[in-house]
Amino acid sequence: MAFNLSFSNDYFAEINTFPTGNRSFLIKSEKNLALVCDYDGKVTYVDIYNSEFGYFKYGLSRPTSAFFDGEYIYIVDSMKKEVQKISNITKKIIKKIKLDKSPWNIKVINNKLYITAEESLYILDKNLNIKSSYKLSVNSPYIITQNKEVFIPMYDNYINNTFKTKLLFFIPNSNQYIPNQVNIKNPVDIIKVNNIFYVVSKFEGKLYKITKYSQKEVADFNGVTRNIELFNDYIIGHSMKGGIYYYNLKTGKTTKILEDIPIIDITVSPDKNYIYAISHINNKLYIIKNMKVYQELNVSSYPIDVISPDNNIILVLTTDNGQLHLIRRFE
Repeated sequence: MAFNLSFSNDYFAEINTFPTGNRSFLIKSEKNLALVCDYDGKVTYVDIYNSEFGYFKYGLSRPTSAFFDGEYIYIVDSMKKEVQKISNITKKIIKKIKLDKSPWNIKVINNKLYITAEESLYILDKNLNIKSSYKLSVNSPYIITQNKEVFIPMYDNYINNTFKTKLLFFIPNSNQYIPNQVNIKNPVDIIKVNNIFYVVSKFEGKLYKITKYSQKEVADFNGVTRNIELFNDYIIGHSMKGGIYYYNLKTGKTTKILEDIPIIDITVSPDKNYIYAISHINNKLYIIKNMKVYQELNVSSYPIDVISPDNNIILVLTTDNGQLHLIRRFE
């Protein structure tokens, strides 16, 4: 464990770990619950404040995503083409429905359920009634939200050296698309700042600036990038080949740190004081402040996902031994 305490008196420590299964692949956390999906047919739930822990199974085959709205848990099962609504109090199924397509992801936004599926987007009310559905031009498992706006990237737009669509993102709130004018491949994330969109391509790791009148590359994050984050005056990116990248929104310049360390995922603390990054090669969580490593924590083998549901909690999911690490910031 390494410390750099020149910035504040904060320190970070692991306070608990929870077994989630060797085939766990995704964390979702809203309110007080963290939900972890795995390919063995269960969803693990953990109360991040009192450490209550358990599983949802209920005949699940392949749960690919789950979401907690503060009262109910919603789970999508891609193999059964099913959506389940579960009471957080009784932990029992209240209702379930079948979809025409296999669902991949779910989020609850503005009291509506957004579900991506095979070349499709479904919007349901909380009683699991389908209110609208959209045919998408390609597959997209991702649902991106910012300030209650919803963006669906046309992720599979480039396959086998061929563009399958000239569309980049679908915005269901306005039923509009962002066009792809400069051949951006496999868009995976988007951030909107002052009516300007910043889009990153997953496998090339390139950051694009999109305005009403132009689209252009503004930064290179050196290969595979899973997500970008808005951090004060910066767009933060990462590379599985190595590095964390700060693109300055004011100057247009990029600063790199940890260039030799492969980073599989990043997130930021809600108060914008820290960046959290995990390396699947070094099996470490890097806590970063002022473009320097503030503290390092060892985690178990092959971390794949990191999130920060509140200012003092970090969750890291590791897959080789299927553990959820609960880490706390102490002031």
